[in-house]
Amino acid sequence: MSSLRGVSGFPRMPEQTLQNAKFSVKKEAPFVLETSEIGSDLFAGVEAKGLSIRFKVVLNSCWATPSADFMYPLQWQLINKGCPTDETVLVHENGKDHRATFQFNAFRFQNIPKLSKVWLHCETFICDSEKLSCPVTCDKRKRTLRDQTGGVLVVELSLRSRGFSSLYSFSDVLYHVIVMLGICAVL
Repeated sequence: MSSLRGVSGFPRMPEQTLQNAKFSVKKEAPFVLETSEIGSDLFAGVEAKGLSIRFKVVLNSCWATPSADFMYPLQWQLINKGCPTDETVLVHENGKDHRATFQFNAFRFQNIPKLSKVWLHCETFICDSEKLSCPVTCDKRKRTLRDQTGGVLVVELSLRSRGFSSLYSFSDVLYHVIVMLGICAVL
């Protein structure tokens, strides 16, 4: 399994998973999902460590691809401009704390072999709450997210059919990326 890779100059980061919707019980990656669990809830998040509490993590966009290439043309959008793209995605925290968390329904790309892999990508930035309003407001009529500079994080999810031993149950799992991003240029 591949682990989190640095993109756009960001270093390789360690990754962990969390087992529940409270985002509190850590579990090690890789992220293996049985094909029978497609449609179950998958919890995910990004956390910045070692920063002052004034800095908040904001997810600008998150998407999945069948390739490690975050610019791969076949994509499934999960979060756009800080907001869920449809009713299968729930954003729990975004711009309110040192971490941003969300959940979505587990899936696989069609017309890809059953042992396919799905990569989850998130474009994030750090917001200085002393200079900006960081929480993202999601409304069907109005979505607010300030233009910022950030980086793209990549995590690989593997899908396997039943019969493999020691598979992780993904109905309660969160990948939890520990990341130290550069501070926004607004400082």
